[in-house]
Amino acid sequence: MITALKRWYLDWSTRDDRALDRIFEGRVLLSDDEFYERYFADGSVAREVAVGIRAAFIEHVPLDMRRLAPEDSFGRELQFVWSHDSLADVELILDVEKRFGVSISEQEARETLTMGTLIRLVDRKVKEKKADPVGTDNDRAAPGRV
Repeated sequence: MITALKRWYLDWSTRDDRALDRIFEGRVLLSDDEFYERYFADGSVAREVAVGIRAAFIEHVPLDMRRLAPEDSFGRELQFVWSHDSLADVELILDVEKRFGVSISEQEARETLTMGTLIRLVDRKVKEKKADPVGTDNDRAAPGRV
């Protein structure tokens, strides 16, 4: 009986690791610098955003996510993660919002299908925030002002 329970627990606890190994087969573990250089070396996305979002994945997903690539889909490659922890996606979005001081609408979250889409969305929001740090619309003048 105890042997059967040990076998069940070992199988259960390593199932997601094996699934991740199948999905990420042939990929190497990347450091933050290697991740940024491999996928965003063109500078189209700020390093702190790409690496920060990757760090959020690593912290909130109970598996080794250092082999993630921007094209990995939440509905395909990462689906088993969300079925393992149904709140992981919510916690991830909340952490990203807090890290970068941005808001992601429910609609934007639904339309964000890959890690790369999330990185580009947050990067755009961070750039917009820096361009307009007080949250005003500089294109519109206040009534009575020129």
